[in-house]
Amino acid sequence: MHRASASGTHGRGAWNFQLNEIAVSAAPFLSGISPATTDAGVPSSGTLTLTLQGNFDANSIVLMDGTSTGIVTHAVVGNPITADILASRFVNGGESAITVGESNSASVSSALAFTILGPQPTIASVTPGSVSAGMPEIRSM
Repeated sequence: MHRASASGTHGRGAWNFQLNEIAVSAAPFLSGISPATTDAGVPSSGTLTLTLQGNFDANSIVLMDGTSTGIVTHAVVGNPITADILASRFVNGGESAITVGESNSASVSSALAFTILGPQPTIASVTPGSVSAGMPEIRSM
C-alpha cells in the first residue's frame, strides 16, 4: 500500500510525493499490572499470577528485573496476558521492574514497579510473661 500527494504552484511547478508503507514492528506497551504488590514470602511456594494490561503479541514474554528466569508467560495477541512467577522471586522486600519483551526481537516495554513488601514484624516473646493485678503500669517498647 502507498500514499500519494500531488501539489502545484499556479504554473510554476508541480510535485508528486509517494510514501510507501514501511513495516515497523510495534514494541510491546505495558500499561498496568495486577496485583502491583505482594508480601515477601507470599506465596510461600508455587507461583504468583500477574495479569498485565497493554499491547502484546504471541511472542511477548514477561521480564522481572530484566530476566524471565522463573516466569512462565501465557501470551496471546492483544490484551491482557498473564505470567506465573515462582515464589522464589518474592523472598526479600524491595521493588522490581516488570517489563514485557518480545522473544523474537530486542523490543522491551517501559517498566512498571512491582513492590515486594518486607516481612511484617512479629513478637517472639514478652518478658515478664505475666503480672499480678494492681502492679505498676507496664510499657512496651
